[in-house]
Amino acid sequence: MDQTERPAREWRRGCGGFLAACCLIILLGLCAGSTIAAGRIVGPNINMQIGPYHVLSRTTTSPDCHPLSMGCLASNPKPMVDGSAYYTIWVLTLSEQPIAGGVQEHLTSRRIITLPISLK
Repeated sequence: MDQTERPAREWRRGCGGFLAACCLIILLGLCAGSTIAAGRIVGPNINMQIGPYHVLSRTTTSPDCHPLSMGCLASNPKPMVDGSAYYTIWVLTLSEQPIAGGVQEHLTSRRIITLPISLK
């Protein structure tokens, strides 16, 4: 066996494993998203800090409801017969901007996922 064939074979095997793992993660994400949207399971409660980003998830009555406002949280979406519920994931960033005499904090937020929940 030639010495140059061995690293190439290992590299291809590693890439194949990485591709299979990525496909599995995408498939699991799609399955979880469809079961959350169907109302079969409740979306996970996410509240984590990743570096400068804060990731929050909420089940709300309005998809545009900011994650830090408590007014539109749906504690249990099943009893809501006439209304609708949404599972949303937000990413918040708090940055500091220097101003005269100190620092001003600036909060930015982006909604990255919105799943309408079927209430059948």
